This record gives sequence, C-alpha cells and structure tokens, in this order.
Amino acid sequence: FCGSSSSSADDEEIPPKYFIMGENDEFTSVEQLESMVARMKSVNPNCKVEVDVVPSVGHFQLESPNYDPVVAEKVVQWLQDTIF
Repeated sequence: FCGSSSSSADDEEIPPKYFIMGENDEFTSVEQLESMVARMKSVNPNCKVEVDVVPSVGHFQLESPNYDPVVAEKVVQWLQDTIF
C-alpha cells in the first residue's frame, strides 16, 4: 500500500492515497477502512492517506449519478490540495 518502512525509495515516490466512502456502505465499514489506513501508516508513518466519509450515504448511493457532483468536488479538491 505505502511501501515499507525499510524501503530505500524516497517518501515522495510513494503516491498519496484518497479513500471516499459512504457512512452506510453495505460492503465495508468506516471502522474497517480506518483500520486499514492505520495498518498502512504503521508500515510507513510517512504514508499520505486521507479518508473522506460522506454522511448518511450507502455504497450504491455514492456511485449513483445523484452523487457525481459531490464525489467530483471532493476528488478535485483533494487533487488540488495534494498534487498541485
């Protein structure tokens, strides 16, 4: 996910990660995602990971066209803050 703590690669070579999910996702839970992120950071504390949870939304709701503007805005903002 984020390389290993003993990796010889520069931290800048490890791409940042962005996870967006609905609070009521039917396939996984916010707690499971947070646990995975914690494991990623334990392997490499310099791993840049951001989690964005959309309140009161399920998995398929978030994938529906109704939420395209919400998801697009969040992703574009993350890209602007992180990459550019």
